[in-house]
Amino acid sequence: MELDDGTVITRTDVIEGFKNTKDEPPYESHSKRVYVDGKGKGVKDVFRNLPGISDDANLHTHRIEDLFETLGFETGTDDGSTDLSITGDIGQVWHFGFNDGWWELFKENKCVSIGFSGANTDLSELTDVDAIVSNSGLEDDSNHPRNPAEQLRKFAHDVQIGDILVIKDGQRFEDGDSWAGGAEIPAIGVVTGEYQYSQAEDWYNSLPAEIAATENHHHRRVDWVIDLESSEEGRFQPNALIQQWTIDDIDYENIKRQLLDARGFEAEFEELEQRSAALVERRSEQIDSRRFDDVIEFGGIDALIDRFVDVWRAGGYEEDAESPVGWETWKWDYQKHLQEEFLSNHEITNLSPDDVEELTEVLDEKVSLNTRVPVYMLGGGANGGIAWRDFKEISREDPGEAAKTLSFFFDTTEDIEERLEAFREFYSEIDTGPGSLLALAACLLMFVHPAQYIHYKWTQMREFFAEFSEYTVSQGFDSDQYRELNQACERLRERLEGRVEEPSMLHVQSMIWSWGDLMSETDVKAEEFREAAPDDVAFYWVNQTHTEELEKEYLRSQDTKWQRDLTVLEPGDVVFHYTDQALQAVSTVVNKPYRDEYEGGQQYFVELSTEWFDTPVPRDTVTEVLQKPEIRQEQSRYPIDKNGGVIQAYLCHLTPAAGAFLLDVADASIPDRGERRDDGEKRYFWVNAANTGWHEEGGEAFYALESSDGTERRNQEAYEQARSGDEGLVYRVSTAKQVIGRVRVVEGLHEEVPEGRDETAEGITFQWEESLDGAQWCDVMSDPELTDSKLVTSDNSYYITELDKREYNRILELGEITRFEKYEEELTVPASEITVEQGNLHFQRREWERLQSRIEKALMNGNHVLLFGPPGTGKTKLARQICEATVGAKNYELVTASADWSTFDTVGGYQTTTQNTLEFEPGVVLDRFQRNEDGMPANEWLVIDELNRADIDKAFGSMFSALTGESVTLPFDGSDGSPIQILDASRSHEEVKANRFYIPEDWRMLATINTLDKTSLYEMSYAFMRRWAFVPVGIPNLPDREDGDDSELESLVADYVAVWAANGEVPEADHHYETVGRIWRAVNEQRAIGPAIVEDIYEHVAAASSMETADYVSPIIMYVFPQLEGLRRNELEQLIGALEVIVDDETGELWTVARDFFQVDLQPGGGE
Repeated sequence: MELDDGTVITRTDVIEGFKNTKDEPPYESHSKRVYVDGKGKGVKDVFRNLPGISDDANLHTHRIEDLFETLGFETGTDDGSTDLSITGDIGQVWHFGFNDGWWELFKENKCVSIGFSGANTDLSELTDVDAIVSNSGLEDDSNHPRNPAEQLRKFAHDVQIGDILVIKDGQRFEDGDSWAGGAEIPAIGVVTGEYQYSQAEDWYNSLPAEIAATENHHHRRVDWVIDLESSEEGRFQPNALIQQWTIDDIDYENIKRQLLDARGFEAEFEELEQRSAALVERRSEQIDSRRFDDVIEFGGIDALIDRFVDVWRAGGYEEDAESPVGWETWKWDYQKHLQEEFLSNHEITNLSPDDVEELTEVLDEKVSLNTRVPVYMLGGGANGGIAWRDFKEISREDPGEAAKTLSFFFDTTEDIEERLEAFREFYSEIDTGPGSLLALAACLLMFVHPAQYIHYKWTQMREFFAEFSEYTVSQGFDSDQYRELNQACERLRERLEGRVEEPSMLHVQSMIWSWGDLMSETDVKAEEFREAAPDDVAFYWVNQTHTEELEKEYLRSQDTKWQRDLTVLEPGDVVFHYTDQALQAVSTVVNKPYRDEYEGGQQYFVELSTEWFDTPVPRDTVTEVLQKPEIRQEQSRYPIDKNGGVIQAYLCHLTPAAGAFLLDVADASIPDRGERRDDGEKRYFWVNAANTGWHEEGGEAFYALESSDGTERRNQEAYEQARSGDEGLVYRVSTAKQVIGRVRVVEGLHEEVPEGRDETAEGITFQWEESLDGAQWCDVMSDPELTDSKLVTSDNSYYITELDKREYNRILELGEITRFEKYEEELTVPASEITVEQGNLHFQRREWERLQSRIEKALMNGNHVLLFGPPGTGKTKLARQICEATVGAKNYELVTASADWSTFDTVGGYQTTTQNTLEFEPGVVLDRFQRNEDGMPANEWLVIDELNRADIDKAFGSMFSALTGESVTLPFDGSDGSPIQILDASRSHEEVKANRFYIPEDWRMLATINTLDKTSLYEMSYAFMRRWAFVPVGIPNLPDREDGDDSELESLVADYVAVWAANGEVPEADHHYETVGRIWRAVNEQRAIGPAIVEDIYEHVAAASSMETADYVSPIIMYVFPQLEGLRRNELEQLIGALEVIVDDETGELWTVARDFFQVDLQPGGGE
């Protein structure tokens, strides 16, 4: 194959280049390999070893792969796979166009927006072109891709999280043999958010003047992964079809290939596609996880759960409670008994034969109920009694095998189906039906592991799942079916999270047992609503696609077709407003419908008096009752269809019973016509502010009901509710984007001339009370306690938003939270402070300069550093010197690795306290990130000596992810019950807590390994090595003897002695330099040792006045022999023979001790 420069490459060349490429890492190309005879080496490494290719040849990795594949060689990744490193499918790829002025907004806000004249409608529930056209000002209902309605439909419903967006400016097309059109690509990103509808000025807070009149009110969040515009070459113009209209498919692979060829964005595309694939996979998992819930929700499981929670909270399951359900809390008494009497002092997955007898006795005791619980749970009677009797007898007859079976059966780390089959096999002689045997097994599982397993009783399960799902529960011992049922019940348990204390399968089983009684109560409630419904008021349901109507309290319709006929409304009628999958408000009709001009035509209007619900009412919480015959009463044009969905109509008709029910659910009353609530209570507000002129004590600001161009502000109800003395929090919408002050309303609605205007306007006046360094918007938006607040659900879309007292106080609390970013300055280690000094070590000048440069660059580039080399080269001392000089002697820790290390030693684990309780104790790594028990963050560097003595994968475990900058939640809880978390540096905005270990961006580890140990101890996995910069620390080149002259060697030893003498009390005895150097050189010919070992030898002989009186044999035995493990017999004989020539060993002690030390029959002259 011929390259661009004319070089011809053949298969023989590749095989030759492959042979000439080193086997061992590090590889330049890392994950990309070419395979010859099943063995893989880095594609770039092999390419640079091809005949005729220069060392500085530069060809993109994907081009090299193409070359090798064309010549018939397989390429792929580390594991030998020929796939790229993307682990799943990426999303669909779209191009997305923009007009002048928009790209910078998209880039800054990580989003895209689209809009067309007249498309001022939320598209969330408008899934086809016809629906979009009929509910908006658009007219074209064709399906051509350039049709605005079709483009909006794609944007709202076809585009999915995980899809890739290629942002483009203009069009590009083929014109004969060339390409025309000026389309350029400034960036490529991944869609990260669902479709949202919001006025552009609210979405972006403020808009540049040139685009202020925009109708781009439809938005999606996007993470711009590949920023071409900011690259050195700037925007990219591809030779590929790019349509003129905003959104459409695009030939992604073609554009990707062109970009790779032209600019080599391999890493960027890999990141882009990994992000896309991960989001697509997560989306798929969410769909899968919802699949079963969707089935059971079809039958109205939400109403059952709500009813169960109400009865549970009211104590309805307690003994002697006046309730439609029976006493069920005895199950918790029995489980507590089992926990205290057996589980707390036995290892359930490692039972002994004696434990089996004790376990059966504990299970057999009558607790709360006047019967044995396992018998009762199996239905009582002879069937349950016989099954339990046989279980005890079989267990006692063979306690050893029973212990093995039950230990495996209760082990949650093993597969549930295999565990059930093992139970059935051992207890197969129990004289009962297969279903009862499964019921017994499930009963034991539930009481031993109440958080994980459900009890199985066929009659209960069959009736329950037949009522609430399309799943048919078959009879018999079916372990696969039990797994599916248990997974479904786990989803029910998750639905109880936050609604009952410590929800477990005991709750779910009680709900399944009593569902009939619970649902009969729902039927009673429905009848009560029907009887209590007013007969003088008509009720309606509006599918509110235009939020402006709801905010300004009116309804509008273009004609009198039944789907939107407002002429049926009379003053005093009641309207419920439905949007965003929930009922949001209720209104009273104020006047009769009238016609008025709107957008060039006459349309129908109705004025309303509206009250927003304190909490929106989700549709799925009311559909079951609304569908009941006694509520619906065969009402036509009803909002809920037979499947529980909402019909496609603007105005729907409700029965009085339905209206009474919805008022009860929302805890609301019918608003007075045209009257404003005035209860005298203090109210609270969130106030957005841009200018800073009044932000000082006593400063005032007037907020008008209308903008300077006469447009009414949204959410006017907040203005109308304000009274003197009410309080507010001021949020700066630009720059700071945080709460900056507390204000007080000094005058409610009144007229005043706003600053910069000539005429009076109605509005309210705030006075500045105090400045605050308060909560940021990201804190407010992500706080679980504020999720349902109007402020968050509207995405801070209004100038003024009313808060309730709880929300107001919570936002104040968020501003007082201590966050990790507060400690940023003291946790930072500037690059200028990274210090690598020689100190009391000695290296040859060029060697030291190379070593110093490598370490400094690695640390400055964010790498952990691993020093490797022969023993005695000063690796550990150098690591300590670096830490002491850079972060200080008190801000680092030195530990020595051990083969016994596990994650308990490095990450941490539970330890028993003096109060005999378990408490999480951080390991040597996590302990570097906290200064005290309150979680105050620290940045203590860590030195790990002899790292490869530990089993790395076992010792570090979950720290792998943390070392690569990912946050990790550990399977441990802190003293307050919160999970232990390892946070990466990107989460500095989070609150400092004792259960959070924050890894500063400048934290480093240094480690050492002796290359002598590398083959005999644990090997480090490739995944672990990728997290380190490996820096060799070698030994000096020892000069050869020339014509009997060792003066160069003697001079080298003198240099080292000068350093040793300066650091201690070692004399400079030059008559020993030559002999010590010769010993060093002789040893190095067989086994490399560093100067530290030579220093030990020198210190031993330095005090001797001459070579003749010096004892060289002893230090050789003491310090050199231990380093010679692993040498072959002939190598040992050669070395000892060489040493014997250098030192005076008249007694032959070197040979005698060596034979005993190495357990080898060594003979003089044997190594020759």
